[in-house]
Amino acid sequence: MPVNNPLGFGAADYLEIVFAVLLVAFVFLRPVIVPAAIGFANRPVLCMFSLALLPIVLRLILLLNHPVPSPDVYDEFGHLFVAGTLGHLRWSNPMHSMHRFFETFFILQEPTYSSIYPLGQGLMLAAGRLIFGLPWAGVVLATGALSALIYWMLRAWVNPEWALLGGLLAVIQFGPLSGWMNTYWGGTVAACAGCLVFGSLPRLVKYSRLRDGAA
Repeated sequence: MPVNNPLGFGAADYLEIVFAVLLVAFVFLRPVIVPAAIGFANRPVLCMFSLALLPIVLRLILLLNHPVPSPDVYDEFGHLFVAGTLGHLRWSNPMHSMHRFFETFFILQEPTYSSIYPLGQGLMLAAGRLIFGLPWAGVVLATGALSALIYWMLRAWVNPEWALLGGLLAVIQFGPLSGWMNTYWGGTVAACAGCLVFGSLPRLVKYSRLRDGAA
């Protein structure tokens, strides 16, 4: 947005106006919005699907001006190396005969040629490359899964309406504008694991179901 526009407003000013209008609209439309939101929050499958889809769709819309991110830091290349290794159906690679001339950050040269990082993030990147031909696709899918799992986890602790709000906040926090979704070394995989643990614990205490133990 050009700085010298007729109103003298920057992008932040327009965003504040939009939020103010939305808040006023919510006050007047609350009798309609609240019952609809409560009904939606009590449909877990639909909620999880919608929350998983929302950050993916929003990020794809931004592709025109913000294309697929390129790896930039050593950590990202370390995780992508894991993905490449797994993509070749190997846990690690043979040590190069002249490995001392190819040393780099976060990559082990001996006893085998492999990344220092565990497999989780690389496995997600490898899945994105396998399914869509693009490692970043794995990041996008994992972000959608995180938003849905946060809602699922919160349903074990609070009522469905607050769980839905938590899922929407997750989309804002970890979605299209987040570093997790726009790099190759985000914490999405670990966060999904945390959601599975803390969503399963209260369910196990209450129901003692096999599926919660498996999760």
